[in-house]
Amino acid sequence: MDRPGADDVLAACCRALLERTGVDRVTVRVDLPQAGWAVDTVAAEACRPGTRSIAGDSSLDQRRLQTVTWLEQHRKPLVQPDFSLPPFPPPELVDIYGVRAQILVPLDLGADDDSVGERDSAGEGVSGGLLVGWLSVHSGQVRPWTELDIAAACTTAAAISELFHQRLPAPQRPGHLGGGQVGPEEAG
Repeated sequence: MDRPGADDVLAACCRALLERTGVDRVTVRVDLPQAGWAVDTVAAEACRPGTRSIAGDSSLDQRRLQTVTWLEQHRKPLVQPDFSLPPFPPPELVDIYGVRAQILVPLDLGADDDSVGERDSAGEGVSGGLLVGWLSVHSGQVRPWTELDIAAACTTAAAISELFHQRLPAPQRPGHLGGGQVGPEEAG
């Protein structure tokens, strides 16, 4: 994978979604060690002025978070206008980074060419592939997310998933080698 070119595309996707939705922060986390990305480190980020960056913080085991476990199980967007109901984000996200509402959208490598970017009738992702990361949309205020916000996040996530699908040759794709998902202990 052309990592430098992909980094630029991810950053541009974050900036575009930030502007389109008016949120405070957009991040992408990716778990593709063969391409140089580890999920505990932000792969790309865009922030509004005055919003604290999350990019340098790799202190949390992302795969063990309630929200990520939920993404693994449901493989559809997690839309949280506030954090009154589970799954709960890590306390650090609220206490240190000031997040009060979020949308998380899974990024996957589709099981085949036709599954990448598919949407069900509600506009949610349909995945038969391997979860390789997620797109996070953060608001510093409790926020009733609009259908346009959710659609923009899903469209961006589908474009990012397609980028991975196109740029990562099939023999290198996790799951295509029979090894499945790379665990934190194997990621290096």
